[in-house]
Amino acid sequence: MPPIGGMANTSRQSSSKSHSLAASVGQRLREVRLQQSLTQADLEKTTGLLRSHISRIETGRRMPSVETLERLAVALKIPVHVLFRPNYQVPGPHTRRRAAQGARAALKQNAFEEKLKEALLHLSEADQRAVLKAAQKMARQASARRKRRDEASFS
Repeated sequence: MPPIGGMANTSRQSSSKSHSLAASVGQRLREVRLQQSLTQADLEKTTGLLRSHISRIETGRRMPSVETLERLAVALKIPVHVLFRPNYQVPGPHTRRRAAQGARAALKQNAFEEKLKEALLHLSEADQRAVLKAAQKMARQASARRKRRDEASFS
């Protein structure tokens, strides 16, 4: 049977770890909020949480529930895990916009590829090879043009 003092020490260690986690989450919440130029009052309006509660979370005096973390993350437009990762860079609005543009470009590319596949299915095997050779030749020419342009810009 473990000594009673050992059990109390384990309890203290657990309490210390949870306090450390609360402080870390609170500090991260504050960092993200300030990065987005929001006040605690802004979060109060969007989450329905009292400003005093948000303050206690940010100072590490209160560990938020999962529901509270979700409400805060939604208000900050971030995934919940960001609040647990101190070195994670929160994408700004420009980064999010670029990601959305990239997703739209990928969808367009996929649509183009599907149209190309559909068209190729209607060609004979010999015609498919001819289209492939022509595309490869065009790609080599484009690459050579790019290389010449890049060399000229460094001169």
